[in-house]
Amino acid sequence: MYSSAQVKIYEFYGSGGNPGAPYDSDYVVLINIGAIAINLSGYSIQYAASTSTNWNQVDIAAGSIPSNFGYFLVKLKAPGTNGIALPTPDINGISMNANTSNGRVALMSTTTSLDGNSTPVGQSGFIDFVGYGSANASESSPASSPSNVMAIRRKNANPSADTDSNSFDFSIVTPTPLNSNSPLPVTLTSFRALTLGQEVILDWTTSNGSNFSHFSVERSKDAKSFEAIGQVDALARSILDKENYQFVDVLPSFGANYYRLRQTDIDGSYEHSRIIAVNMTETYSIVIYPSPSVDYIRIKNGEKEGITSYSIYNQAGRLISQGEHSVNEITIQDLPSGMYFLQLTSDQNVQVNRRFVKYN
Repeated sequence: MYSSAQVKIYEFYGSGGNPGAPYDSDYVVLINIGAIAINLSGYSIQYAASTSTNWNQVDIAAGSIPSNFGYFLVKLKAPGTNGIALPTPDINGISMNANTSNGRVALMSTTTSLDGNSTPVGQSGFIDFVGYGSANASESSPASSPSNVMAIRRKNANPSADTDSNSFDFSIVTPTPLNSNSPLPVTLTSFRALTLGQEVILDWTTSNGSNFSHFSVERSKDAKSFEAIGQVDALARSILDKENYQFVDVLPSFGANYYRLRQTDIDGSYEHSRIIAVNMTETYSIVIYPSPSVDYIRIKNGEKEGITSYSIYNQAGRLISQGEHSVNEITIQDLPSGMYFLQLTSDQNVQVNRRFVKYN
């Protein structure tokens, strides 16, 4: 699996200097997802047209890529007549003229040419590879074609999210050339989940908050299919600051609950955190029925404590209605169709959550 590589191709732009181009040169941005800086001396970026076995290359004679999602900017050719200059490249190439819409780009830990090969996969020194447009070789399937004004960028540099499919892992974005001096994205230094009664409290700590926008909190029952349950905006903009964040899931499911954070930068790029799990144990014999229901739900309470109030939340966690509970039936005929959460509070201030489905 090439997804285990510490240094990856992060962004490629192949229309520098063309009419309407925002930048005057083609470039590749590399990213280091590891915890240590990597010396790139002796590495190379190699490019071939969509069906050619002739590869052009830019050799990296010297240079180091910073750790913890640091960048490295490789300029591929001399400046054209249109667009602004790139930020200071970490390596200046002069002769690689990439095709805007179709081609193949490889990252190698050697300067040995790939000439004669349609793909770098399996070759000595292979690190990472992206085919785009009509390329006849790629990781699984090619990424979409960029344009004069758009680049392709890895959606998620997190190694656990690299699927080794270029079409899935790369998307079309506004070109953003980043070099080894570019501010680091947010770094997640801790992430944990605690239970408090029938709620789950998530807290996490970050550093390197420059260029960061927000967190999306995502939950799953199987650690595979996740849904967003809330958003927490960034608190800091200084790369030196450490910040503490918290989110409360007021309606976790009984049984296993898996959580992760989607960390989004201001340019729209994002990373996923590691997944953490909490198990919520069912201890109360309270049943609601029928579900699905059209106009009412009934409550069967097998506990000694009486139920004193209720709250109904939609799937986004927004409070829809609430009231005092003195009977065993709640009217829901005015609710739109969908899934809801009923939170019941006992006279001992114990809260129990139940799901139901309303349909019209």
